[in-house]
Amino acid sequence: MADLKTLRNRIKGVKNIQKITQAMKVVAASKLRKARIAAEESRLFSDATRSSFFNSIKSIEPSDDISLGFLNNSESKKTLFVVVASDRGLCGGLNNNLVKYSIAKAKEINANGGECKLFLIGKKVVDAIKSKAPELILSENEGFSSRKIEVEKVTDFKNQILEIVEEQNYDSVRLIYTGFESAISQTTIDQLLIGSKYELLSEFDNDNNANASNVDFEYEPNKQEVILALFDYYMLSGLNQSFYESFASEQGARMTAMDNAVKNCKELTDKLTLVYNRTRQAKITTELVEIISAVESL
Repeated sequence: MADLKTLRNRIKGVKNIQKITQAMKVVAASKLRKARIAAEESRLFSDATRSSFFNSIKSIEPSDDISLGFLNNSESKKTLFVVVASDRGLCGGLNNNLVKYSIAKAKEINANGGECKLFLIGKKVVDAIKSKAPELILSENEGFSSRKIEVEKVTDFKNQILEIVEEQNYDSVRLIYTGFESAISQTTIDQLLIGSKYELLSEFDNDNNANASNVDFEYEPNKQEVILALFDYYMLSGLNQSFYESFASEQGARMTAMDNAVKNCKELTDKLTLVYNRTRQAKITTELVEIISAVESL
């Protein structure tokens, strides 16, 4: 039979945890409102920039001197995964799902004769992949869970990625992050950022949200400058959107996880209270029986 003092301490401990998880749920819900709006607004700019860049590369002719060498690659032999996750835990299986997907896809590429490395953004994904597949890591970086998403820092990430692509001759770059759908629904997004012209246009045409255009553009001052400027905005907006989506997904997943934790604490408190009352009643009954037996023996 459980000790009454032990049961009281357990009930008190569970109630304290319930208070903490309830507070974390409220904080996550508060952050989620702003994060959801920011993620939705970032999509507008990102989709428009992406559409403009992809429509512009459709017009590139073999005679055009466009200094984006990866557009002419015939196949992807070296692939870089840019994996965006959170710096903090207690958000359900959000980071774990991203880690499993990234490792599986990277190992699949390596097993098929290619080469794949990971550019990691977010402490949780760094720690997880370090313990499971450290050989895949190329770069480790802090994410934006505990700091403001600033254009300067996003630009720095973009420059790092482009520097790696140029210096280490990567043929393609894929952006992997968690897309926000709702507080209870987040999905893993695997988006091609850099690749051959054929790969980019194929992925763009398969995108249901893509508004393809067959309009012939006139470029001022010239085609190369316009396409390079569009590419810069395309990279920046794509990374920026992944950070906003990831942050909103983190808050939604945390709110849901903490809500479940609060419910579990309540259920556990009810069960422990029932055990406590039964134990206390049994102890009182035992003491009464002992008193009555003692009186009868006199």
